[in-house]
Amino acid sequence: MFFLTTGQASEMLSRTGFLSEGESLFEQTSAAPGARVSFAEHHTPQVVAAALAEAMRDSTFVIAIVTSTGMHPDAEDLNLYYAFRRSFQDHRSLLEAPAHMFEAEDFYHLRSFLFMAAAFRWDALVFTSEEPTPFEIGRDHSLRFQHEQSAVAKKFASSLTGSPGSARMH
Repeated sequence: MFFLTTGQASEMLSRTGFLSEGESLFEQTSAAPGARVSFAEHHTPQVVAAALAEAMRDSTFVIAIVTSTGMHPDAEDLNLYYAFRRSFQDHRSLLEAPAHMFEAEDFYHLRSFLFMAAAFRWDALVFTSEEPTPFEIGRDHSLRFQHEQSAVAKKFASSLTGSPGSARMH
C-alpha cells in the first residue's frame, strides 16, 4: 500500500490510461451516475467495506482518493486513520497525500481503508483496474457508478446481499 499526492495519483492514472493528457483528476467526477447503490439503511460500514473489497478482489490495483472530509465530524476518528497511516511509515496529512494505492496483495488494507471511508462518511473517488471509469463513495452512504453495467457494482450488490442483483441499485 502506498500514499500518494494528487500529482502522483494523476501521473499514475495517466500511465494506466484513466486520464488523458492534461485531464484533471477531478474531472472524472463530472459524469452523471449510471447506477447508485445505497447501503446505510441495512448494512454496517464493516459489512459494506468487506463486500466492496471483495468486489474489487480481482483488481491488480485500486487507487482511492479522499475528496472530502469533515462533513460529519462526529463520525470521524482521525486518530484511527492516522494510526493506520503511520503503520505504513507515512506521517503526511490526508490533505498532503489524499490518494491511497492498493495492489493485489493489499486486500485487507483496502478493506480497512474502505471501512474508515464508509464509517467516517468521507467522499472518495475510486479507480480500479477492473473498471474503465472510476466510481464514488459518498458521504450519503452510497456508491455512484458512471455506468449501469459496472462489474464492481454488480459484484458489490451480489457480495453485500448474498444473491445477484438484490441490493438496491438505481
